[in-house]
Amino acid sequence: RGLALGQPVFDIATHEHDLRYALSAPGARASDAVAVGVHFIVAALSRRMTEGLIAPLQIVIGGGCT
Repeated sequence: RGLALGQPVFDIATHEHDLRYALSAPGARASDAVAVGVHFIVAALSRRMTEGLIAPLQIVIGGGCT
């Protein structure tokens, strides 16, 4: 799961779940796309925290994502 691939997968998965919410059709939360997206955003936020660009925060992931 490279970070270069993570950005577009994160974007697509986010839009998918925006649509699912709008249509009252939840699901696919344990998909590979969500796992890649979570990995991407956690890595990106971690890097920004390490660089002192954002304040530390705690991310809690549940529902099958790791």
